[in-house]
Amino acid sequence: MSFDYPLNHPNVSIKDHSFKLIQVQARSTSPFTRASQVQSYSGQVIEYTFEYKRFSQLEARKLIGFLVRMKGMLGTVYLGDPDGNLGSHNGSNLTIVSKASNNEIVCSGFTPLQQDALIEGDFISFSNYELKIIAETVNADASGNATIKFESSLRDQTIGIGGIVTTQNPKGIFSLSVPNIGFSSNELKEYEISLVYLEQTI
Repeated sequence: MSFDYPLNHPNVSIKDHSFKLIQVQARSTSPFTRASQVQSYSGQVIEYTFEYKRFSQLEARKLIGFLVRMKGMLGTVYLGDPDGNLGSHNGSNLTIVSKASNNEIVCSGFTPLQQDALIEGDFISFSNYELKIIAETVNADASGNATIKFESSLRDQTIGIGGIVTTQNPKGIFSLSVPNIGFSSNELKEYEISLVYLEQTI
């Protein structure tokens, strides 16, 4: 039995969710001077925790079936931020016109002189479904170009000038964080399920 991954997330209600940008860092401290140094490495990933609303038995089956298809940590799923973006950009795709670093690009496709086109905490994604969070509010110049600063760093070094940036319902590719998933139900056959998803880096 096989399925086409990544799967689409089932259309079920999420009661609460939490976001975590996991950094790969280490601090070394001198035992003599107490001076410290923080070293940062590539490999940052996004982690989402979804706490789903209390389901009826029939509603819960949609999510349970999805979990069966995920096969623990083997399967993958498209996920984006449930809250959506708040910037004023109309959601059309953007095009990379220059790349200063793996955390900073200049894109065309904005409305000229548009303010707050994307704001801190909004999300974008790239053609390989790398999901990124905006680090600084984006304002467009008179030509409709704007600098976008984001985290985490781009992993795919081939993404550059001419690449497409998605702002409308951007998604990344995630897997379940643990192989064994359970759920509970009460005497009214109401189900409670909470899941943790970890961004895939390959």
